[in-house]
Amino acid sequence: MILALGSNCEPKANIQKAQTMLELLFPGITFTRVVVTDPVGDIPRDEKFHNCLGTFWTAHGLSQVKRAVKQLEHRLGKGKGMLKKGIVKIDLDILSYNDTKCHGDDWGRSYIQELMKEI
Repeated sequence: MILALGSNCEPKANIQKAQTMLELLFPGITFTRVVVTDPVGDIPRDEKFHNCLGTFWTAHGLSQVKRAVKQLEHRLGKGKGMLKKGIVKIDLDILSYNDTKCHGDDWGRSYIQELMKEI
């Protein structure tokens, strides 16, 4: 399994909190280095994003992992109206589960390709 982590609001602290909580949820998870990128898409703020990837093996099904990841995002402060303001405290996206790729657009991003070399 490969997860993408991103934050543009207190990014160092929020990425670290997410990594710590993911380590508790998925023992053995490892993370790439953090890279700083410009916002992509419709983010109405200019704050840089901090991004990294996490990789781990799990016996849990994809639906269980999705549920756990979404719960973790909410525990870390992700809220419905925040994205409209350009505030991303934490974004956790499942990029792949076994041989299934998710978030197809993300795979074309240069920082994802760069960080995949570390996995």
